[in-house]
Amino acid sequence: MPSILDFNLPSLTIPSLKKTVTVKRTVTNVGPVNSQYKAIIEPPLGITVKVMPETLIFNSSIEKISFTLTISTTHKYNTGYNFGSLTWTDRVHRVRSPISVRTEFPELAG
Repeated sequence: MPSILDFNLPSLTIPSLKKTVTVKRTVTNVGPVNSQYKAIIEPPLGITVKVMPETLIFNSSIEKISFTLTISTTHKYNTGYNFGSLTWTDRVHRVRSPISVRTEFPELAG
């Protein structure tokens, strides 16, 4: 059964982050043919978010690009949801995707 993390949605929700996870997203350029978008990450509180590649470069032969987000927690305890975002910008346009993460350590439940 596929995980909710595998759906190519514009937003990202991780309902139970225990260890580092990597998710993949694919985007399609709907702007000018030769566009470059740089990532701006506003991580949720206590969460580390890394994106690869950090810049998406579209041209006449590349209309779709996949990128990965690697998400980990610095929390050592269960949390509620914390919120952040990933924004791709070409300095004119901004495409923002919300990120929500809840850290959960089952061994601490009780």
